[in-house]
Amino acid sequence: MRSGLSRPTVGLVLSTLASAGLVTVGKARQGSGGGRPSPVVEPTDQHLVATVYVDVTGVEVALCGLGGRILAVAATNSSVRDPEWVVGEAARLLDRLLVPFNGISRVLRVVAVVPGRVKSDEGLVVNAPHLQWQRVALATALAEATGLPSELAHDGHAGALAEWRWGTGRETNDLIYLYAGPGGVGAGIISAGSLLRGSHELAGRLAHVAVSDDGPLCYCGAHGCLTTHLSAAALDAAIGGNGVERSAASLAERMADLGADHPVMQRLAAQLTRGLRTVVAVFDPDVIVLAGALTGFLNVAGTRVAGALAHTNLDVARDAVRVVEPTLGSQQLHIGASDIGFASLLEDPSPTIATADGS
Repeated sequence: MRSGLSRPTVGLVLSTLASAGLVTVGKARQGSGGGRPSPVVEPTDQHLVATVYVDVTGVEVALCGLGGRILAVAATNSSVRDPEWVVGEAARLLDRLLVPFNGISRVLRVVAVVPGRVKSDEGLVVNAPHLQWQRVALATALAEATGLPSELAHDGHAGALAEWRWGTGRETNDLIYLYAGPGGVGAGIISAGSLLRGSHELAGRLAHVAVSDDGPLCYCGAHGCLTTHLSAAALDAAIGGNGVERSAASLAERMADLGADHPVMQRLAAQLTRGLRTVVAVFDPDVIVLAGALTGFLNVAGTRVAGALAHTNLDVARDAVRVVEPTLGSQQLHIGASDIGFASLLEDPSPTIATADGS
């Protein structure tokens, strides 16, 4: 991906980032295409972002370096959903992770990721139905518990940013991300190189696209939403479980045992295709990333879904959309959250430079 910046501007940016301790700039080397050699730029571990992922299965904390790098992860599996416990456990896990980095790295901020509606500018979880949270000031609580500036992000937004910048969407500026996790289906939309948020941060709530006419009642008040059929719990119930299985790996094995031609898998594929057709018609993406439990579903029934998507009345006007699995694995939400945390620093590294200078 090219920046479009002139060589002198790139040099100035690199000098600023190096002064902030974010990167090291090594001796220039000749590229394979000829021309002037380019400097070798490497991120450092001097400044880190801590990320917190909260879901119905527990809390997970990661230490992240610049460039989508995960340095350490710790988690506590628990069904406890009390916000005070979650904040305390996140702070405890972070303290544990920091021990090997004492005197080496400094954590700049904390970014928490949750499945639910958030107001990121207020650090507020407005409503997270699966966690049974309403109007939880999570960022403020984390800041008080850790002593670090803290902010909040929606899980689908974090996943979309991660796969766009560092994963399977690096070659496009138009991407749809769908994640079926323990707390429902999250989504994020990258359109023309920008994350869509909307006036109330509700843009891209693709979990509530209707995929059946008489489906289960959703917590949003509608029937047949995509999340009622294709969340991890819904997939578990559909393939013969009791609706409490949360493991994407376990669900993938059981869906593979059924096979793409099983009537249940055919029905689920038709429902997913119905939802994706709507998404393609509205947003015209190059790539659709199916993550979490949907990755296992894609591996079993992907050919059926892709084939059904190709046979629409739009296929004569556009190239076929690619439906793919994520390349970043289980840490994609932490990677996206760390990008959010580093964003303000990259826009203005001067406070970090001042701290490093002791001024």
